[in-house]
Amino acid sequence: MGIQQQFEKFYENIKLTKNERADAKRKYDGVCGKLHSHYYPGTTYNGGTRFLIGSYGKKTHIRPARDIDVIFIMPPEKFSQYDDNNSNCQSQLLQDVKTILEKKYTNTPIKAFGKVVVLEFSDPQHNVELCPAWENEDGTFTIPNSENGGSWETVNPRAEIKRIKESNEKTGKTKAVIRMTKKWTEQCSVSLKSYAIENKVLDFFSANSGDGDYTLVIRDFFSYFYN
Repeated sequence: MGIQQQFEKFYENIKLTKNERADAKRKYDGVCGKLHSHYYPGTTYNGGTRFLIGSYGKKTHIRPARDIDVIFIMPPEKFSQYDDNNSNCQSQLLQDVKTILEKKYTNTPIKAFGKVVVLEFSDPQHNVELCPAWENEDGTFTIPNSENGGSWETVNPRAEIKRIKESNEKTGKTKAVIRMTKKWTEQCSVSLKSYAIENKVLDFFSANSGDGDYTLVIRDFFSYFYN
């Protein structure tokens, strides 16, 4: 087996399995479906009130299965209920979401802190990190931050997802190199966050076409990375 074939096999081995993908969907739809039934009573959950972010939204996740980052889109009219400058309403929002989810996931540890509610499932596959948010007209989201007395933040995960998608359409290798580099950092105990890896790969491909097989692309990327 040649080196190119070994890279291709390696890449397939670090992708999620069919069962892992099914486990992820079951969990994030279960969590968001429960919130949907509470905040949108009388309507059917069809996935329209959740938005995958992080590596699952960008399709750069690797094995073993890790946390699923997901936004639950709150009803617009609920914002005024929590937009209270006299208290940490962001913390209250996270606690309210936690309480709703505890009614369904009675045996699952659930924590609310920072910007998210985290469900720590007992099986070894996926946990869910959920962020309640309000969608803005420009496609951004307003999210809570319960730290330092509480505040609202604006995030634009769509822009991050679009940037990776467009680069991958151009090179055919952007997502693959991101995934391979994530596995490299894991195996070599390199302290790099996922977003830092993604930005390095995107910067590399902004100046490189990605032509050639993986043996050349990976070599050139690590040379760029090192320098």
